[in-house]
Amino acid sequence: MSKFLKTNFLGYFLVGATGFLVDTSLFIFFSKHLGYSLYSARLTSFSGSIFITWLLNRNLIFNSQKNKLVQILYEFSKYLLTQSLGAIANLFVFFLLLRLIPALKMNLVIPLAFGAIIGLIINLLGSYFWVFKKKNEG
Repeated sequence: MSKFLKTNFLGYFLVGATGFLVDTSLFIFFSKHLGYSLYSARLTSFSGSIFITWLLNRNLIFNSQKNKLVQILYEFSKYLLTQSLGAIANLFVFFLLLRLIPALKMNLVIPLAFGAIIGLIINLLGSYFWVFKKKNEG
């Protein structure tokens, strides 16, 4: 894992940043320009960003060798589950910090950042140890 972090963490982070830009752009497009409800726009934008980050991670960061349709779909379903767990943890930490420390409502970036860090850790570990795990790795 330490070798991976030394050589790939920046790339993983950039893929995540790309996902954030896709997520934000799609959210604004669907909510502001197409009139989707906030929930529908958010679900659509989240789905789009997950698909883009999966493609980038599998091809650029983890070099996935899975090429059969069933393998690819299974890999994507694991990625979707991992990302969803990271998102749930992110939101949980965000709201927990706001509940425990009400003064943070004056600076929402702090709980937002802590939530994002927890989500990043869960997504990175899930991707490395489960979604894109190579057969010869322990």
